[in-house]
Amino acid sequence: MLRTWESLNTIKKCRNTLTHEMLSFASNGVDFNIAEAFDEMVALLRKIEMWWFEHVEMAIDPESYPEDLDMDQVIPGPV
Repeated sequence: MLRTWESLNTIKKCRNTLTHEMLSFASNGVDFNIAEAFDEMVALLRKIEMWWFEHVEMAIDPESYPEDLDMDQVIPGPV
């Protein structure tokens, strides 16, 4: 769980830098790797979407999903 909070704080820092310091970013760059920050953001989004899928969508209508469903093969829409 700690890793998730660290990722969230890193993503938030990157977002705030890019949003609120755009002119500085354009002229000086940033002190983080944008591609890595984006990958962390997508991984966190996947984690949230998979939790929703498993604990809400599958719970609402469990007969719609096979019992041997491989959760690693599920790709949520937003991801």
